[in-house]
Amino acid sequence: SLNDQISLIPPIPKSERKVDGPRKRRKVLTIRPTKESRPEQVLPTGKKGRSSLVSVPLKKKEAHPGHVPQPPSATKGKVSHATKPTTKQEAPEVKVSPHINSVTPSNLREEKMKFFKSQFTYNPQFQYSTPDPPSVPPEYRTASGEFLDLAIAIIEKTLKRYGSYERFQDNAGGRPLQEHEIATAVQRHLQKEGCSGEMKVCITKDTLCIASMAIVNGRGMLTINASTARERWLEGTLCHEIGTHYYRSMNNMKQPWWQERKKYGMRPVNPTEEGFATLNTVLLRDQPYLCRAALLYYAAYKASSLSFSELFKDLSAYVKDPDTLWYICMKVKSGLTDTSQPGCNSKCQVYLQGVLQLLRYRQTIDFQLLMALGKISFEDVGRLKRIAVSKGARMPYFLRDKREYMRRLEHIMKVNGITDDALKKLIDS
Repeated sequence: SLNDQISLIPPIPKSERKVDGPRKRRKVLTIRPTKESRPEQVLPTGKKGRSSLVSVPLKKKEAHPGHVPQPPSATKGKVSHATKPTTKQEAPEVKVSPHINSVTPSNLREEKMKFFKSQFTYNPQFQYSTPDPPSVPPEYRTASGEFLDLAIAIIEKTLKRYGSYERFQDNAGGRPLQEHEIATAVQRHLQKEGCSGEMKVCITKDTLCIASMAIVNGRGMLTINASTARERWLEGTLCHEIGTHYYRSMNNMKQPWWQERKKYGMRPVNPTEEGFATLNTVLLRDQPYLCRAALLYYAAYKASSLSFSELFKDLSAYVKDPDTLWYICMKVKSGLTDTSQPGCNSKCQVYLQGVLQLLRYRQTIDFQLLMALGKISFEDVGRLKRIAVSKGARMPYFLRDKREYMRRLEHIMKVNGITDDALKKLIDS
């Protein structure tokens, strides 16, 4: 699951380098804990009837806000006692935010240790716990340089404003949040949107994603990474995951093309889906820099011709923190095994690509209709709106005022130095 901040994966403390036995996996609450399971903090919604479960594991010791998420263990696929299904058959999990589907290596911690010990010269050899080695989908094996110059300009504009990427995170994003603060903010957002009783929320450190959204048995499941949540950026993360991915998914289920996209000749949902979500991530910020999207675009382009260690060195011109650099390299090398070879997962480019397409045609796009019609490319809206079901569509609070939404899009362009002339040359040519 993206929002506009970079996950920080700090160096592994010495006390954690030797582990006896398998690591404990995170628990995603789908039912209330039994007497035998570990107690959880469950925050009520304040409404009678169904309530959303905001689960925060009780802590024995206060963790550093940059705690290293644990990679999947060798027991991946087994159902823990706390999440054991109560019926023989359950509906499959439907991913709502497609950017979080990247495979996490099973030897992530070990390879990170080798990389850091080598002074960033070792090229990780990743292993995966999946039955068959993962591979990057054909459409994401080649990176584009179409918007490279603009991506670099956005990065440099951000760094000029804040001095460094690290200061950008600290000053623009604010302080890291504790788990109870995240839980409170999430509950407040759910109540504002009027969807408290339909979603489960898991707050964990055992994930490499900033956040993710899925539909499990017809109900929303939001996972928030407690290691990356920041005071002034969390609301944008929720607008990304709930206000875009979740609402578009729920609206999509009402459409005639739900599960029949080929029949209607529909275009791929990306880059519109992630571009829309990225715009909504930064929409409410005073300084809505698109630096993260631009950085991922640039990194994917470079990864196509560089090894892991070479990419790490190249990106250090913009980012100084080794853990942030590690995360970016991991993101754009996702699904690869031998990172000594050039290669990329260019899915990371859809954030900026989608943003620029939507901004280019913003004057002719009905963004409320784009939300109401569900998982649809902006290019298909005009052709399919006659048969679409828009009555009763879910609409996030930040999109209910069309004029204000358009004003904020103009502000995003101004802050990032994006002009209509530049967009026309890049996209129309």
